[in-house]
Amino acid sequence: MKEKWTPHIILVNALIIFVLLGLACASTPPNIVYIEVPYSEFWEKVRQVNSPWQGFIVEAYINASSEDSFSIVSDPTIRETFWIRVHGRSYRGYRSFYNTYVDTLQFEQYDNQTYRRIDKNKLYRIYISTHQVYNDERWIPIIDRIDGLMSLEEVAIIEAQQRADREAAEETRRQERAATRQRVQENLIIGPSNFNPANYTKVDLFEAVAVSERLQMSLRPGEHEELDIFGVYTRNFVSDVIFVSQNGTDITFRTEDNAISRRMKVDSRTGLNSGQKVRIYYGVYRIRDWRVDAIERL
Repeated sequence: MKEKWTPHIILVNALIIFVLLGLACASTPPNIVYIEVPYSEFWEKVRQVNSPWQGFIVEAYINASSEDSFSIVSDPTIRETFWIRVHGRSYRGYRSFYNTYVDTLQFEQYDNQTYRRIDKNKLYRIYISTHQVYNDERWIPIIDRIDGLMSLEEVAIIEAQQRADREAAEETRRQERAATRQRVQENLIIGPSNFNPANYTKVDLFEAVAVSERLQMSLRPGEHEELDIFGVYTRNFVSDVIFVSQNGTDITFRTEDNAISRRMKVDSRTGLNSGQKVRIYYGVYRIRDWRVDAIERL
């Protein structure tokens, strides 16, 4: 028996056709027209957006990367920055109109390797479209494409050269430290055979006195401070000074301009002459006598 087309059946079929047509239309994104805007006007343009499929082109530097965003700036030397999400990473909290279409040529997906392809000193043309926040009327920008990114092969070459430069610089520093250590060892008046001058910071004796008065007496050390074997805060310095006198284990030095003098402790005879200029390596304390670790002749 042939089924009759009642008004109810006709209405249901019409609704089904309407939904299918809607899905078919929704499966193809409209062409986005990207409008070039100056960086200074970009964020104001984003605030004026009130519908999807709007795009902008902005020239900017990319200076940082997070889990799902890039930071863009107008000048690589300034600290002002804005964060923009990218395709291919997290979309937490956002209803993206483009998630279905990120595999098309119009949008690029970015992964954890993308930031390696960015030159922080290069001005990029960045294509950005707008997306709506869940349960909100605001529209947020998401990066669709960045022109001119380096290939991973180019990145590998640059990183290899950077590693080679770092290794060469470190080897140069190592050789310089070894040469300094050898020179100091040959000129030591007193000091251990394994003495390492690299552990001491060069300062004027006056500055060392000022630092000692600021050393912490709390349970945790401040910056550059450390605890010695007696649980006392200390800093290690090296200074060029004038020898004043030695009385047993007490030894006194002064600055060349005679602005300040300081008595310290030493474990051996030094054989120095009054007025002799030397370089001393020493630890400073706030609540203990300073201790001379080594003396180098100049």
